Amino acid sequence: MSLEEIQSWWEVPCIAHFCSLFRSAFDLPDFDIEDLEEALIDSSREENNFFLKDLMCKLLRGYYGRDDIETFNCEVFLKDTFKYNWEILEKRETNPLANSDFKDLPLRTKVEILQCLCDYRLDATDIMDQLKGFDGDNMRIEPLGKDSMGAKYWYFYGSRLYKEDPEPEEIKQKAKKKEKKTKEESKKKQKKASIVKTSRGRKVKKAIKEEESEEDQEEDKEEDEEEERILSGRRMSVSLS
Repeated sequence: MSLEEIQSWWEVPCIAHFCSLFRSAFDLPDFDIEDLEEALIDSSREENNFFLKDLMCKLLRGYYGRDDIETFNCEVFLKDTFKYNWEILEKRETNPLANSDFKDLPLRTKVEILQCLCDYRLDATDIMDQLKGFDGDNMRIEPLGKDSMGAKYWYFYGSRLYKEDPEPEEIKQKAKKKEKKTKEESKKKQKKASIVKTSRGRKVKKAIKEEESEEDQEEDKEEDEEEERILSGRRMSVSLS
């Protein structure tokens, strides 16, 4: 397992942030995200295994509200916690601890279990008392921003920027919206061009009609003058006779 792969798991910064935020309230160990990554990448070493078990013990003590949970018996409480939350409350399909101990699980599953323990700790009965005085805004994590494809960017520890790729369905919806917007803009342009063209056509037709009207008026005038000349000639003829 490479460090780069571990750093791509969203649960790792979430666990580290949780422990940093609630360290004093929940009596959690003081560590940096690099310490957690190192413990995960080589969890077979005794000191790293102890680091992970000590973290689990402190989360479980808070969840159960008892101080007798230690590294030698925490497995019992861990399995009980997941049987109740994972199977009964959440009704998930396969409980990873049903037939295995924590130390025998794949590293990815271990990280998922630690993340779940952080969530379960917030469901403990003492949570309201423990979090009195905490500012809600400080506990709320918002993404730093997102790009045009819907990917979100999260900033942790002043040096870590994580990219959360959108779900495939979200990408499809974004693409559909973009395509729809492009079509609508294209239709608007076509409509505008059609209006301009029609408007120009109307002006040309109007100009032609006005020109034809002027020609008709000129012809009528000439005809009137011709009739007047004829009538005038007749009057002169009658007068002479």
